[in-house]
Amino acid sequence: MAPQKKADEEDHDQELEMDLDDDDEWDVSLRPRGSSMSAPLSSSSPHDRPNNGPNIMHALEVDDITALPARVSMPSMASSAAARAQCLDRRSSWLDTAFLLVADIVGTGILGLAAQVARLGWGAGVFFLLVIYPLNIYSGLLLQRLHIAYPATQSYPDIGYAVLGPRWGKIVAVALYAYFFFVLGNYAQVLTQSLQGIFPTSQLCMPHFGLIVTLCLLPFIQLRSMHSLSGLAVVSAVTIFTPLALCVAAIVKHAPTPRPVVPSGVPAGTSFLDAMESFTGILFAYSGQSIYPNLLSEMRKPEEFAYSLSAAAPVLVGSYFVAAAVG
Repeated sequence: MAPQKKADEEDHDQELEMDLDDDDEWDVSLRPRGSSMSAPLSSSSPHDRPNNGPNIMHALEVDDITALPARVSMPSMASSAAARAQCLDRRSSWLDTAFLLVADIVGTGILGLAAQVARLGWGAGVFFLLVIYPLNIYSGLLLQRLHIAYPATQSYPDIGYAVLGPRWGKIVAVALYAYFFFVLGNYAQVLTQSLQGIFPTSQLCMPHFGLIVTLCLLPFIQLRSMHSLSGLAVVSAVTIFTPLALCVAAIVKHAPTPRPVVPSGVPAGTSFLDAMESFTGILFAYSGQSIYPNLLSEMRKPEEFAYSLSAAAPVLVGSYFVAAAVG
């Protein structure tokens, strides 16, 4: 039994053979202990080049892989990225992704569209409402091409790391999560004020309502994938468009006579800062690119992302025109 056990241990043990050539590069290969055959991780071997210096041979147990120098070149990272891409949870269809797009894009930005178009005038307001979403689609198509080229990417930091390197990956991560921090703070404030408006006679102050909102959101933010949110996206769409329809009906029923007329050009008295504020408000209403890489990473067929963008277009543009015109 002892020789058999020893043979089994030798079959399962692996060691790393590292050859240092005259260019001070490492060639790392895995081979079973006691075997002269090796399976190099690199497609190019330093032995293909003249070696004027002695080879330095050193055997390490596989468990000591973390002790390797930082300069060890591991070209197998490409195969690791491919393996990571195969492990992505790709369950979403293009229709699921379209619902998620609508739920993500149609948010608090729709509430201020009427005032923003009124400040810009009908001409500029309609122009921006029509032009910005095609730009959104174009940016989505560019991100789709990036994801197909780098299928292991799941977020903007991943794309920055893959395309520009680790340093830019970290810079992109800081910028992205700073953006999320402020946008989610804005959403939390709107939720808090809305809840406070439902109970105007309550003795609770705004921080108390904010705590209630946070506790209500806790169960939902435990969901760790976009696909798991696809069902909630339908609920989100209903909770957005139902109040919008009620507000439109109330405005039409109780509209003053005569109604104020919005000029086709920029109204007199609108400053440059007011116009830019209105433009960026419309831009924010269409923004959703921050989660496009996440959506692409969960699609069964990422090449169908264009279908999702196109399917969401009439819902987004139509609802925004209604909100801007009636409001």
